[in-house]
Parts: sequence; structure tokens; C-alpha cells
Amino acid sequence: MYNNQYSQNMSNQQLSILDVNNELQRLWFGHIIWTKFAITSIANNSPDAGIVIDRLLKNADDFKQFFTYFYGPEVGTKFGNLIKDHLIIASDLVKAAMINDTNAMAMIE
Repeated sequence: MYNNQYSQNMSNQQLSILDVNNELQRLWFGHIIWTKFAITSIANNSPDAGIVIDRLLKNADDFKQFFTYFYGPEVGTKFGNLIKDHLIIASDLVKAAMINDTNAMAMIE
């Protein structure tokens, strides 16, 4: 998305600080919203929990693409993997808390 978007639309232009700021705000806003939705879905044992978690994990890929554009594939991949791991751990922690699995919660922490 980002590589294609930026490469096609701005191949000969510099991104403004405002463009970069707006995109980072969009990414973090998405992270916050989808994290909230995921926690709510898990806590309510909602049937959409898997779909919501999948969408939340897509946010990690969006960050990866963004950082790859500016810092290269090594940094982009590293950041994407770190945030994805963070999200999976948080999801597992909420699931363990919902069933009061203190052993699992201690291992996850």
C-alpha cells in the first residue's frame, strides 16, 4: 500500500512533514481503535473476535510498509514483527485473563 501509493503518487516529490505526520497519526489511530475492538470482542466472547484480531494484525503490516518506505526493508520488517508480536502477546494475555488463567498470565507477562 505505502510503497505503491508513495511510489506512484509522489515518485518525484518529497513528502511533507505534514504528510508523514498525518500518516503516522492514521496508523496509530488504527492501532488504538482495532486494539479496543479486539479487547472488547475477546472480553465479550464475540464471534467476530477472530476477524477483529486479524484486522488488528494487519495494522502491523501497515506499519511495516510505512517504515520500509523510509528506512528500508530491514527496519520495516523488524518494526512490523515487533508490533505484531506485541499484539499477539496482548491478545493472549486478555484471553488468559478472561478465564482467570493465572499461570498463563504469569508466563505471558
